[in-house]
Amino acid sequence: MARTRAPVSAHGRLFGGDSMYEVLAELARLRRSQFHAYEIAQRIDRHPSQVQGHLARLMAIGVLEEIEARGAAQPMRRRSTPLARSVVSLPGLIESEIGVYTRAGAPETSGET
Repeated sequence: MARTRAPVSAHGRLFGGDSMYEVLAELARLRRSQFHAYEIAQRIDRHPSQVQGHLARLMAIGVLEEIEARGAAQPMRRRSTPLARSVVSLPGLIESEIGVYTRAGAPETSGET
C-alpha cells in the first residue's frame, strides 16, 4: 500500500505546508545571531535541502541574510527589519489563536518517563 502524506495542519496552511511553519517557528526560538540550514533541519527533523529551500525563500524577501559560504552549512542570520520581525513572529501569533502545533504523524508523548 502506498504511503500518503499527512494533511497540512491549520498552522501550516498559510505557508503551503507544515515544514515552512516549522522553519519559522525554529527561527523564532533561536536566540543566537548565526545559524545554518543543517542545524535547523536536525532540530525539526526535516531534510537539509528542504530547509535550505525555505531559508532561500526567506532570504529572497529580505528576512534573512547570508554571512559567508553557500549551501546547507551556510551561516546566516535574521535581519533586523520590521518585515523580518513580523514574519518570524507569525508562528507565535498563529499558536496564540489556534493552539500549540503538533506535527501530523509524529508519535504522541504521554509525558511519562
